[in-house]
Amino acid sequence: MKILFMGSVPTFPRTEERELSDQEKPFAQACQEIGYVAASRRHTILLSDDHPASADYHVFHGALRYAGEAQEKSVQIEVNRPEGSRLIFDGSPGNVRIDYRFHPDYEHVMHGTLLPCLAALESSDVLVTVGGGLTVKLMGQIAADREKPVLAIPSFGGTSVQLYENFRYYYKNILKDKINVLALLKSTWRQGCAEKALDLAEALKQPRSVETPHSYFLSYVWEDSEFADHVEVLLHRSRRVINRDESIFRAGVDLSDVVKSFIN
Repeated sequence: MKILFMGSVPTFPRTEERELSDQEKPFAQACQEIGYVAASRRHTILLSDDHPASADYHVFHGALRYAGEAQEKSVQIEVNRPEGSRLIFDGSPGNVRIDYRFHPDYEHVMHGTLLPCLAALESSDVLVTVGGGLTVKLMGQIAADREKPVLAIPSFGGTSVQLYENFRYYYKNILKDKINVLALLKSTWRQGCAEKALDLAEALKQPRSVETPHSYFLSYVWEDSEFADHVEVLLHRSRRVINRDESIFRAGVDLSDVVKSFIN
């Protein structure tokens, strides 16, 4: 499975050059744990940033730690970058395979990161966000619009909290018995949370059977036809099949048989 990781320390502006504070270090530790678990499960890790405040940077170092401990195993990483930008994460051990992909650089749009982020999103199976700002929020919304699974981890604030709240009803419908596990990620990050997060990401990616939607029969009096029109529009927006009586009924037809033939 290809997992795209995005996010950053919400309290660390990219314009600053400094070490992480003691309050920010748990973010780095959590991302390293996630990267370690993702690598150990043989997932392909998608990254695009090496800023010390980014989730990418620490996920990479977590995967690197796994590669050092399991030198007989290979770690797969895909890096999406703007054309003309420098290589990041180069000089890695031999069992870390990095596939670099470069995309047109439109510097005036999100500092050139928009196309690499969109390409990474398109290539991924699931998006995992931690912390983050505007870019994370935008990519999360685009992913949802494209029906790409998104796991927003709210433990460290940022726009991942907004994504989590926006998608919680989606999570409830998809994760079902695992929804309580997701709720744990709102609390303080602790040992074992990385494994739980990857369990959830894998569950979101699992293929699901799609139930055939019901068809709907609208019956009404002509005085209320405008209300029927409104209901029909709402149902059409949900891609439902609508049957209306004026197009299928005529004098002498047994209504009960007609209704039965159009209702699932």
